[in-house]
Amino acid sequence: MRQHYHEQLQEVSGHLVEMGRLVETAMEQATRSLLNADLALAETVISQDARIDEMAKLIDERDARIVSIRNHFIGIWREA
Repeated sequence: MRQHYHEQLQEVSGHLVEMGRLVETAMEQATRSLLNADLALAETVISQDARIDEMAKLIDERDARIVSIRNHFIGIWREA
């Protein structure tokens, strides 16, 4: 069980890194689009925002599942 828990934490960590990279790219593009009055680039940033939102939702769901599993086992261990 402990191995599975750590694997899930690693998975969430990977998703966080990926989302961070997406956000970093979006911020750079958004800044460039503002500085250069580049409407096409601004629209690209806006269209890619949905992917960041999806990643955030996925991470939240995985976090909730990990916490739920952890709390379940803590309860079992306390009863023992």
